[in-house]
Amino acid sequence: MRRWLLTVCALAAACQCGTRAGELTYACEADDDCAEGFRCGAGATCVAEGATAGGGAPTAGGGAPTAGGGAPTAGGGAPTAGGGAPTAGGGAPTAGGGAPTAGGGAPTAGGGAPTAGGACATFVSTVGPAQTQVRATVLEAAGRPRALWVTTAAALYSECTAGCSSATPTWSSPATIGGGVVGRDTRPLLRELGGVSSAMWRTGSQVQYAECAANCTAPASWSTPLNIAPAMSSGRTLGYDVVAGLRAAAFEDGAVAAADGGGFAYAECTGNCSASSALWRLLLYLPINPSGADVRLTPLADGGTRRVAAIFADDSNVIRYGECEAGCLQADGWSFISLAGDARDPSLVFDAQGLPRIFARNATTDRLFVYRCAQRPCTTFGNWASTNLLSSGHVTGGNFADGGTFFVTSTPDGGQLLLGVEGPAATYTSSPLTLCSGAAVPGERPHAYAGANGQLRLVYVSPPGSTPVINFLYQGP
Repeated sequence: MRRWLLTVCALAAACQCGTRAGELTYACEADDDCAEGFRCGAGATCVAEGATAGGGAPTAGGGAPTAGGGAPTAGGGAPTAGGGAPTAGGGAPTAGGGAPTAGGGAPTAGGGAPTAGGACATFVSTVGPAQTQVRATVLEAAGRPRALWVTTAAALYSECTAGCSSATPTWSSPATIGGGVVGRDTRPLLRELGGVSSAMWRTGSQVQYAECAANCTAPASWSTPLNIAPAMSSGRTLGYDVVAGLRAAAFEDGAVAAADGGGFAYAECTGNCSASSALWRLLLYLPINPSGADVRLTPLADGGTRRVAAIFADDSNVIRYGECEAGCLQADGWSFISLAGDARDPSLVFDAQGLPRIFARNATTDRLFVYRCAQRPCTTFGNWASTNLLSSGHVTGGNFADGGTFFVTSTPDGGQLLLGVEGPAATYTSSPLTLCSGAAVPGERPHAYAGANGQLRLVYVSPPGSTPVINFLYQGP
């Protein structure tokens, strides 16, 4: 036997070659020159028996490599000629789906091609029965969407209890939490703070308020509806917001006559708000005839609260925008300006810089406008600009997690729902909301919040000509 070590090593290491033969390289002229289990291969070197020229030794769990192939990885099958190691992973897509992309799971039947990270998952489910003209509100609490809407018979509350991100979520049976109203143009409002849900809605000539701290799918868990103030029996003016220990409401009040019978009222409550209407203090009254309003409460750096209101004054066809940061318990603590344009039902949001934007619609021309304050003070008319965006139905605005703003609306005929997203230089890009198949979603009077990764969770009423129901759209990747 003639074999010699080609690698440079000390004599002590050579004495261990019998136990580490696979880790060292030996020259040879014939098989007899190699240790047991090895033979003389191409290149006049000893190689393990069973290995082919050009291939490396197989690793645990892998099959033998073929000519030109790299070593297979643990658990993988044998690589083919010229190929690298096989990777773990993808299974075949299921019926109806395209091929999965990197990182994506198998697409489901009837779905479009999945994007990186998962299959398309935009679903529509029915929350409960409704009537034409109904406007619903949705929010998320404890990781689950909850909805409120009002029919002629009742104010109804429902929440998703299981499978909320799936095609078949379970919605609780609508719980009756109070009376309904014939005129259903007013959107009821639902808020959650500190684990307590609170609702405000109109019933004829009253503004109703109720709270629930737990088990809200049971009607008995809600407080008895409280009429916080007399209101007009018609119109669609209602605003409501909460922050810390403060609750604020805006509504049309007939206590003092205005041009055609009503005025704008703003009231606040600081605690135990479901106990007595006396705890709702009327702080502001404007002798204008409102047709839609919104209110927002925003914390200030000094610990105070900025109160903000946007009101459409039907008697003068302008939007009244007002703020108060101090002395708000008196009417003279407020400052108001008028923004031109016959655009009603204002929806008020704040952008990433904390500046207000108002979405509102001209009911005569069906045009959607956005009003934007570019810099403070926002009670200076010259700091505002307006843009005529598109033809639309009812509109509501919202925020993404990064403070960017969006709006949801529909075409005037309810043929499809539309989403508008804030872009550079205060512009908005609008597009139809679609299902995974690419089909547009018909409906009207939407309201939405942004979920994880900027995906929408939206409620809306089914379009004219169909059986009216409240639908929920879950927008996945």
